[in-house]
Amino acid sequence: MKNIKLLSFLLYLSIMLNSIYSAEVKIVPSDDMYTDEINTGAHAFDQIWVANYAPVSNYQRIMMKFDLSELQGNTIDKAELNIYRFFGCPSGGATTVRIYPISEEWDENTWSETKHIGYNETTQYGIYAFSVNGMHTIDITDLVKAWADGTIENNGLVMVADANCKFAKCYSKEASNSEFRPYLNVEVTPISDVNEEDDNIEVNNFELFNNYPNPFNPSTEISFKLPETSQVSLIVYDITGMVVAEIVNNRLPAGYYSYNFNADNLCSGIYLYSIKTEHHSAIKKMILLK
Repeated sequence: MKNIKLLSFLLYLSIMLNSIYSAEVKIVPSDDMYTDEINTGAHAFDQIWVANYAPVSNYQRIMMKFDLSELQGNTIDKAELNIYRFFGCPSGGATTVRIYPISEEWDENTWSETKHIGYNETTQYGIYAFSVNGMHTIDITDLVKAWADGTIENNGLVMVADANCKFAKCYSKEASNSEFRPYLNVEVTPISDVNEEDDNIEVNNFELFNNYPNPFNPSTEISFKLPETSQVSLIVYDITGMVVAEIVNNRLPAGYYSYNFNADNLCSGIYLYSIKTEHHSAIKKMILLK
């Protein structure tokens, strides 16, 4: 009987895990362009190039900037830059680029195409090799988080090619085919806007809130609203379904509750927290990053 109950729980856990709320936000660049200090001819408006090849004086750099206002009120789980390379030189060769945060203000309408932008050379937020034509996905999660939390000013990014790397030509946001335009794909988890100290909070409805912060290290707050007196069980599981903490196992009156969960003794990974009352149940995920 215990095995049947465990299998039933794991099946329930699997179903709930697939339905845990998260969202993806697609953000197109507010500005993108490339600069070339040596070759001062007309630049392709719908293209962005990067190279660093001295024999023919190709020193192009890609600049991109994103408006992150859509991300306010959310926890950023992952951020990936998607960019389409349509031409590489030499054929079959790779163009290795390094990604840095731009350190000065600019926009594509006023910045000179023949002047390279200033950037923080000591802070690299990615390295990537363009080796084939097609859409490329580059993880820049740490950079987007730094922009969003104000660690660094959001002036966008610059791609600088390694020495002896020939062209990688990509499409800009002005490309005629929208499928080839660059974009930022961000996975987010909404942050609850509930304030524990708000005396006017309504508890007419049951709700289990997203823990905050998330990801966390080593502690986070788990909150819920209870609309009626009830026996409450609030338990934390690891991804295999093993109980790692029992936070609440008590009869509670209606109200708003917030509990601190400390995972100092646990390893990094995805954990689930589940609440059961006499009339309600819910489950959510949280990420421990050490």
